[in-house]
Amino acid sequence: MELSVGAGLCGGLFLISLYTTGLMQFTSTAALMATAGYVCIILRQDKKGFWRFVCLEFLSFLLRSEAMLMIQPFGIFILIGFLADSVQWKSPEKRKLLYGVGIAIAGILVIGFAGTWMGYHDREWREYDKYNKARIALFDYYGTPEYEEVRDILDKYQVTETEYEAYRSYVITGGTINSECVEQLVSFMKNKQGGKVEAGSLLKGTLTILSQEDSLSCRGLVKMMWVCALIGIVISRRFRFLYPMLGLGIARTGVWCYLLFKGRILNRVSYPLFFCEIVCLLLIILCSYRESQRTLWQKTGILVISVIFVFTGYKTGQRQYRYVCSINEGQTIYIEGLREVRNYCMDNPEKHFLLDNTSFSFYKGSVLETEIYKPTNAIYTGGWNGNSPVNREYSRNYCGADWKDIYVIVYDDGNPIDVQATYITVRYFSEKTGRDAVLEDRFSVSHGGSYIVWHF
Repeated sequence: MELSVGAGLCGGLFLISLYTTGLMQFTSTAALMATAGYVCIILRQDKKGFWRFVCLEFLSFLLRSEAMLMIQPFGIFILIGFLADSVQWKSPEKRKLLYGVGIAIAGILVIGFAGTWMGYHDREWREYDKYNKARIALFDYYGTPEYEEVRDILDKYQVTETEYEAYRSYVITGGTINSECVEQLVSFMKNKQGGKVEAGSLLKGTLTILSQEDSLSCRGLVKMMWVCALIGIVISRRFRFLYPMLGLGIARTGVWCYLLFKGRILNRVSYPLFFCEIVCLLLIILCSYRESQRTLWQKTGILVISVIFVFTGYKTGQRQYRYVCSINEGQTIYIEGLREVRNYCMDNPEKHFLLDNTSFSFYKGSVLETEIYKPTNAIYTGGWNGNSPVNREYSRNYCGADWKDIYVIVYDDGNPIDVQATYITVRYFSEKTGRDAVLEDRFSVSHGGSYIVWHF
């Protein structure tokens, strides 16, 4: 029976993780790896379990340090909870294990942040790091204000309306919008969206976060697993596992308070956290059953909990599968179109092409897709790393210091050419180069879309 229960729980975990594994984003993947590390150390408290934990946490940090750090309160508090009874604390091996985990995490942070410091020790890279953190806050969390709202700030840095509107569309080519300007835009949006956040409202938010509408059904599953974990402890009569439940409750409250305070409730952040919480609760259920006498009543209880989890996991997985498929199927078509655009650029080696970032923003790429990242006769008009020292230098070398004789490829939305000539990307490059846009070419790709080539 135990084998069937284990297989069912593994299947349920796979189903509820379809969003995070199907889209393979950096944040969610790093969070899953960090969660897996604590699963290893909790289930196998020996050298093998410890080194698996260290490897997974280190890889998670390298992939996305913020996601790895986000999982640490969950892992540390639940591990302390598992070792919190008097017998465990008196065991030198268990205390040594806990100290080892603390030293390992500290070592990973020292090594990781030392690498970050080495990478950003140059003045130009330090400035970019400062700029990028402000840009992340503005675009990912607060949103960009309207031009008229921040005109005074932009005038101070000699940023025109055209440049700012292009910047809002991620056309970032190293213009006059620097880190100080972006930081002031962030401050404006902070003040606009409200000043201080009361502690009471944050605590209330950590409770109501699970009652909010959720198209992928993860929040309801988390609530159900809390109930199942409590029932599992009562059935197994191993009440010491209330300690890790308490630790998990403290960790989730702290992490969600921080995220609510920072306004960072994005799907790629919240869904990995829900998954981590569900995994921790499953660990509590399984470990409490493992230490029970395994009577018929207790075996029936774990079986019922497993069936409930598999059934709800199946319903959640269905929704996540449909959502992921709708995105990935479209990406397959779009990626083929992007290959054709790249081939068009390669077939005209004498020209310098820029791909409009707004027009190609739906090309998300894939961890399995490598062709679109190979060198080609084109660069993008910006993006999240468009203002990095490497990209700025590459753009200067590719386009020349005066951006003379460049070709910008923009999506053709079917409107008359004179209308499309007024679009922000076209207007921005007219302003940047000091030349009017001239229609050079139009071509179509296999997904049915067509593109306009503007010559400046």
